[in-house]
Amino acid sequence: MTKFNYKPLPKGVTIGNSKIQGLGLFSTDLFPTHTILGISHHIVDYQIIRTPLGGFINHALKPNCELVENGSTYILRTIRNILPQEELTVRYSIEQ
Repeated sequence: MTKFNYKPLPKGVTIGNSKIQGLGLFSTDLFPTHTILGISHHIVDYQIIRTPLGGFINHALKPNCELVENGSTYILRTIRNILPQEELTVRYSIEQ
């Protein structure tokens, strides 16, 4: 039998106390521009389901990450180099 370990966050990402709001996502490694960190949201039957990446990412007017639509999922990707211990952020937006 093969054992699988579920890891809710990708390697190099942790949850910590945010200066923005409550808890947030933080890097523990250096991430270059355009690094794909993982899936942040799934869309199932017109419902948006957040993964831990989507649930803990905070808003910033000058974010260092973006959400990229990929079919029925959204991917979290860096838009500039991210240093260790830096909070990962996106710009929240509502499209109509």
